[in-house]
Amino acid sequence: VTNLSVNSAGVVLVDEHDGVNVADITAVGSVTLDTAGTTSVTSIDAGGDVSVTVAGENKALSITDITATGQAVTLEVSGAIDGGADATNVTAATLTISDSASVGTTTVLQTSVDNMSVDSRGAVVMDELNGVTVTSLTADSAVTLSTGGNTTVTLLDAGGTVDLSTGGDTLVTSLTATGQVGLSSAGDLSVTNITASGQVVNLDAMGDVDGDTGTNMSLTLQSVCAELDGTGDIDAVCKAISHGSLMGARGNSGVIMSQILRGLADTLKDDQPDEPESAHWARAFSV
Repeated sequence: VTNLSVNSAGVVLVDEHDGVNVADITAVGSVTLDTAGTTSVTSIDAGGDVSVTVAGENKALSITDITATGQAVTLEVSGAIDGGADATNVTAATLTISDSASVGTTTVLQTSVDNMSVDSRGAVVMDELNGVTVTSLTADSAVTLSTGGNTTVTLLDAGGTVDLSTGGDTLVTSLTATGQVGLSSAGDLSVTNITASGQVVNLDAMGDVDGDTGTNMSLTLQSVCAELDGTGDIDAVCKAISHGSLMGARGNSGVIMSQILRGLADTLKDDQPDEPESAHWARAFSV
């Protein structure tokens, strides 16, 4: 069919052999929609889980509204996934996106979910209206994610730049990018590990002043000193400074200091000047 509208007091299972325009599916139970062509969803409102699979090669999915409050939404789409309007496109407890060509690159995908896992062969552009836990977000290209509340990122791996902006406290466990990384947090910012091949990491934390900035910086430097114990040549010293500051960073100030020290260490390790001159220090502070 070309257009589809369904109202059910139970579950809905639809297997469409081509693409389809879903005007409305309303179900008390779960909704499963399988198509083989480009698909647009104006409205799906389910009392259970929602699963949408677009099996056609590089066939796209556009979403205006999928609502499964307190339930799970799973999108398995070989082509691009985009939002269909300036609205909340997905409302659910959990959102899982598998192996898409891209997400939100034409029209940003806006969500209201508690937990998300995203896997994309291209870029990802998403706008989460509240706070969220990002269990996993992997993309072969750039990632842009903005949230409206407290945000936890367990794993973020991008084949390009990363721009993460949050509206609350931010906890990042592991972030890897081949390009530059920008983290902006409206609250406290805690980072365990960042690997940025682009060599530029911008951190902007707007958390309330908690009075322990000096203590956190001191503890971070103590970790560096402990790591330096017993080191000899310039390679070992620079590695110790970089690793010690990163692993021992305390609080927002400690994380920022660790990134500065890491830039200095990496630059001096690469240049290895006998007597560092102003040009070396300038390059180190620009990294």
